[in-house]
Amino acid sequence: AAKAARADEAGRIVAQFETQYATEFEVPGQVDLPADGRQVNVALASQSIPVKQRIRVVPRGDTAAMVTAEAELPEGVWIPGDAQLYRDGSYIGSTFWNAQAKEKLVLPFGRDDRIQVTTNRTKNRSGSGGLISQRNERQIADLYTVTSRHKVPVELLVLEASPVAVSDQISVEAAFEPKPRLTDWEEKRGVVAWQQSLAPGETLKFVA
Repeated sequence: AAKAARADEAGRIVAQFETQYATEFEVPGQVDLPADGRQVNVALASQSIPVKQRIRVVPRGDTAAMVTAEAELPEGVWIPGDAQLYRDGSYIGSTFWNAQAKEKLVLPFGRDDRIQVTTNRTKNRSGSGGLISQRNERQIADLYTVTSRHKVPVELLVLEASPVAVSDQISVEAAFEPKPRLTDWEEKRGVVAWQQSLAPGETLKFVA
């Protein structure tokens, strides 16, 4: 087991133990717990983690752009629980964090109202054919337009989920423009991702 010591906000020395299965803290002194159901928070330690900030857009599901922070998981073994999120000092909300379920830390930090996303269905056509066996076919095409109102460049991540055939009697052909950098994003079948920088005032178009 590894042991580290640091001071908390009150200047008390907090001992931190990292074992194979848990991260534990020893805090000197006592904390009073009122019997009125209120939640009491005790600061144990603080840690700064370098992150990569992205603007995530999933236009097929929602035209809202979301700010995310991605980072390597902090050292130690952490139990699942709620994480309280603040952006620029303002409370954004909470998210459930299970550090053992993923290889990296991804936290949502609310909407980005300076990113405008529009969707436009440019094709929606159905038909049938075949002389011996009846064949039904449907063609759909969507145009996604993303515009930045930021004064600095931002990192953009656009996700698109295409249908996945689960029967040998169904075939799916997907085409994208421009070609996505990632297919089967994070091992999710049918999900492709465009990753690139979005300059101030720039507009990007994606066709699925």
